[in-house]
Amino acid sequence: MRQGTRITLAFAAVHLALGMIAARADGFTVDESIGGAAYRGDFANTGSAPRFQIGGTYMHRDWGVSVFGVGLAPGFGYIDCYGSECAYAAKPVDGFGIFGTDVKKTFTLLGDLSRWRGRIDMVLHGGPRYFWGSDNIDGYTGPGLGGGAGIDFDMYVIGAYVDFGVDTTVMHRKDSPELAGSLPYVVFGARMGWM
Repeated sequence: MRQGTRITLAFAAVHLALGMIAARADGFTVDESIGGAAYRGDFANTGSAPRFQIGGTYMHRDWGVSVFGVGLAPGFGYIDCYGSECAYAAKPVDGFGIFGTDVKKTFTLLGDLSRWRGRIDMVLHGGPRYFWGSDNIDGYTGPGLGGGAGIDFDMYVIGAYVDFGVDTTVMHRKDSPELAGSLPYVVFGARMGWM
């Protein structure tokens, strides 16, 4: 094999390897999302609430770890009421704070999207949670589990995603009955960082 051919093949192999690494490199992102959660189980009488989430994710190829905080704020957007509206507004609400960590696994659906050099991934995630209550369930705390699936749209240092999941918990408060339930949710989010 001639020297020029070897150099060309070596260059092509390095270029291919770097392209594959760039498509799935290690990286850290800051993630934030907004959506809604329904209340099930012992929390069902409250109904639902807006869900806000912020966290960080470290990815290594197709696997990652996320750390995040969640706030479920039933009173968000409250407007003063008049007359019969007050009966609904005065209804007791359950507020939640959640701290969680997830293991993530991505599956590329579309990679290297032409000129954008982005990709579309399906993501599965799950892990432990810690819950604390506010408003109607102030003083309740407890462990939980959560998980979900979503679609990620990533391009260089920005991305967007939609995620469907559920968080479950059993919460305790001294001298009170325990509360158990789940919080199915859907959120839309954005991320910034090295993807």
